[in-house]
Amino acid sequence: MPKVLEKPLIKDKIETNVNIVSTDYYQSPSETTTTTNVELAEAYRKYHSGKHYDYFVFDGVKVTLDEYLDLPEGDHNYEYVDGRCKAKDMARMKHQLIGKWILGLIDGYLITYNLGNIYFDGTRVLQVNGNVREPDLVVILNDNETEVEFEERAYFGSPDLEIEILSPSTKNEDLFVKKLEYESRRIRA
Repeated sequence: MPKVLEKPLIKDKIETNVNIVSTDYYQSPSETTTTTNVELAEAYRKYHSGKHYDYFVFDGVKVTLDEYLDLPEGDHNYEYVDGRCKAKDMARMKHQLIGKWILGLIDGYLITYNLGNIYFDGTRVLQVNGNVREPDLVVILNDNETEVEFEERAYFGSPDLEIEILSPSTKNEDLFVKKLEYESRRIRA
């Protein structure tokens, strides 16, 4: 069953049939996003209408990297693949429990020896081929060349470890496509 947004949405203001200025409930009314991308403008209209029942409203929409990184935060989870938004499946309970267990093991080790940090839940990582992936877990050690900036929209460095928890619906993509992307950055798969 598709998810219905529960928070009230501020209606968007359409300047033309192509340009759109939109505000969402995570931004103050003075912060706006402007685009000339027709597909993205349509997705924003749908997102802000409050009448849609399509959980993955931006799925498949062709966007630039900056447009992707500026998407409203909320009840969605997208990766940026080949210039399009790609909706990620929601993690099931078993997937979450496995992630929690791995997180606990690695985090305990990193804290004990003051080695670095582990990130989860939508950490965006820019890949060599221009895609942006959101691995289940990302480890960045203290001696990593690229410093983590907490206000950044994505991590543009090379993490020390990216972990994908396999599930039946994403197993092939995780084992082949994502593994190759991660290995191209010399990330241990």
